[in-house]
Amino acid sequence: MAAPPSSSPDETPSPSWVILGAIPRISAADDHLSFDLAAPPRVSLLTIPKRIFPAEVTRSNCPGLVAADPSGLLLLHADQGCATGPTVIDRPNHHSFCWKEFVAGYFVIAAAHADAQCLSALALPEPELIMNAGHVGIIASPTGDGYMVTELHPFLGDDRATLLCFSSDVGEWVDKTVTYPLPSRPLSPDAVLSLHCRLWWVDMYRNRDPAGALQVTVWTLPEPDSTGWELEHQASFHDIWAHHTYGAAGLPTKIPVLALIHPQHPAVVYFFLEDYLFAVDLRDCAVVDCDRYDLVDPPRDLVSTTFVHAWQLPRPLLSPSSPASAGFAREDTESGSNDVGAPASAHI
Repeated sequence: MAAPPSSSPDETPSPSWVILGAIPRISAADDHLSFDLAAPPRVSLLTIPKRIFPAEVTRSNCPGLVAADPSGLLLLHADQGCATGPTVIDRPNHHSFCWKEFVAGYFVIAAAHADAQCLSALALPEPELIMNAGHVGIIASPTGDGYMVTELHPFLGDDRATLLCFSSDVGEWVDKTVTYPLPSRPLSPDAVLSLHCRLWWVDMYRNRDPAGALQVTVWTLPEPDSTGWELEHQASFHDIWAHHTYGAAGLPTKIPVLALIHPQHPAVVYFFLEDYLFAVDLRDCAVVDCDRYDLVDPPRDLVSTTFVHAWQLPRPLLSPSSPASAGFAREDTESGSNDVGAPASAHI
């Protein structure tokens, strides 16, 4: 497998973003949280101490980063061991009684407000109120150092939904009723992201043409107040496989798994394929980056876009003196476009 040549750290500045693995490593020592950052396409990892995730790690129960914000905020889902009794919720608009296998736990990590090797995790109160980790996002306060964690609760067949919100300024969970414009069907969010001081829930229809060529398509929201997606880039895998850079990288002619979109250049899309993570510039179908990847979990045959985050690094982690940036060896591709800042979604 031929990967693009690496530059020395002295020749190339640290990248402004990383591919952050969603499942962290767990250290047996009672240490602080820490990052092991690597330049894309290699995967960066968070390490947490055992005290944050005391249970035994299994395929169905492991810690995971459910949200990553460019401000440096991370939201970690880490259950706190086996439950010994029922989960009871008694709130003005929410009364429930149920049995859950594990005690819920959610933690906010503020990477921008501490040394990269001396991080802390702040536990959210009443974590049992969160119903679905896939519907949760985190966003920094535009007016200060605070944050808000929000989960969207849609109701099938209703044009209204509930936002369950926890603000660090308020210190408690609050319910807010909002308009829900999506069709009457179960919500299956492909992403929850923060941009332009808002949280966005993305639910993509997978309308495929069974007679057409298999392809990858990138859609963008051109403006913060846009109400519709615009087709930005599109390429067939036949053209990607036929490009000379694909053969030069030694990649097999197989359908890859979508990993993520470059956060600054939506024309560049990353894919998993066997042991490799590679990037394709959809404008000319060229492979612009390729390297082996290493995730804590899952196995290669179960990997998907939910197991990585395209995380734009906060300023403290961009400093060359930051211990976490010592693993940076090369910058991300220079072949990206200049259309920076538009949220993008891709599907195959």
